Amino acid sequence: AIGALPRLRDIGIIPEIMAGNIIGVLAQRLIRKRCNYCKEPYMPEKKDLGMLSNREGIKPDKIDRAKGCTVCDHSGYKGRLALLEILKMNSDLDDLLAHGATTKEIKDAAYDQGFFTLADDGVRHIIGGITSIEEVARVADLTDRMS
Repeated sequence: AIGALPRLRDIGIIPEIMAGNIIGVLAQRLIRKRCNYCKEPYMPEKKDLGMLSNREGIKPDKIDRAKGCTVCDHSGYKGRLALLEILKMNSDLDDLLAHGATTKEIKDAAYDQGFFTLADDGVRHIIGGITSIEEVARVADLTDRMS
């Protein structure tokens, strides 16, 4: 969602026009859910644990993986889930946009107001045992989360 703002600038939309006229921006990606019948807890590799800390810095000890069963046709997945990134514009973000702030400055200000990225939403679902690191990494960049 945040990436839409520089894209609009790139196609010639003047930031002063965007400010005050954008209510919000939504990004969504569909991912597969883990099969509840064959998922089991496991200790992920150290490199994967670095991507799984939440905003408070809390990292899980274990996450779930699915080995496959007859219910999920041995895929380890059953069903789908939408990852969401919602940027709700307000006067502070409008001011930053109008004054040519960088994407990072806008993102930092949005974070202060409760914004979360596709990766953040995906990590929440990984920790909750709903999906896998591989599924989230397929649709969202987890590399900036590495600690």
